[in-house]
Amino acid sequence: TAGPAPAAPVEIEAEGRGEPPAGLPPHTRTAAGAVRITVPADASDAVLRALLTAEPPWHITAVRTVPGNGDAR
Repeated sequence: TAGPAPAAPVEIEAEGRGEPPAGLPPHTRTAAGAVRITVPADASDAVLRALLTAEPPWHITAVRTVPGNGDAR
């Protein structure tokens, strides 16, 4: 039997000064200068925690599921 489908990746956008904290996955900059990071769903909490506990902390502007793999959210 097939197990549950893996959760869709999560896209996180954040704004802050300088570069994001060390050790985060690769990121891109939006036209407005925000950082966009796409990670597997099970890694999103760690990325959010790293951004929010950075000095100075980053402001999370969006967290969304990336559609795909049959996920219609």
